[in-house]
Amino acid sequence: KPDSDKTQLSSELVQDNLIDSQGLALDMGKASTLLDFVKWGKTNYPADRYVLVVWNHGNGWKRKPNEEGTRGFSYDDQYGTHIDTWQIDQALGTEQFDILAWDASLMQMFEVAYEARNHAGFIVGSEESPPAEGYPYDAVFRSFKDNPDAATALLTKGFVTGMNNHPPYVGRKITQSVFESAKLSTLAAALD
Repeated sequence: KPDSDKTQLSSELVQDNLIDSQGLALDMGKASTLLDFVKWGKTNYPADRYVLVVWNHGNGWKRKPNEEGTRGFSYDDQYGTHIDTWQIDQALGTEQFDILAWDASLMQMFEVAYEARNHAGFIVGSEESPPAEGYPYDAVFRSFKDNPDAATALLTKGFVTGMNNHPPYVGRKITQSVFESAKLSTLAAALD
């Protein structure tokens, strides 16, 4: 809910002291933590459309076929954990979104989008490493506020233009693109 006084933050505190059932700090590098959050958000804040933005470090997919180790996202510095990219189905369960946005490095790769294709109509992200400051959320979501009934495909452009036109980012190496998930299976077949 918007604050009526723009000079003071007076929004209701949603939750603090984020702990698991054993009284430990939440492990943001666990797939189950992301899934629990998504379910909680949809239950407590039902909406006509959903955008899931995953912010943190990202490593995309393997750089070469025989690379050792796994790539992932949502790195938890306290526990030294992360969600492996191949765990996207586990991390999102049966949940669906209109847009899945990666506010993380290296996540807008075909291989990552293919893993997420069954969870969102559109997948947004950067092929490179975006600025650590992340999305300029006011610019990205301005079109959502101004045109709430616009087609989702049109609203995804706010991520691209918001990043490319954000004054502090002008002149920096910015990549941002949108995949339409329904077309990924056809592309996978053609690549195969």
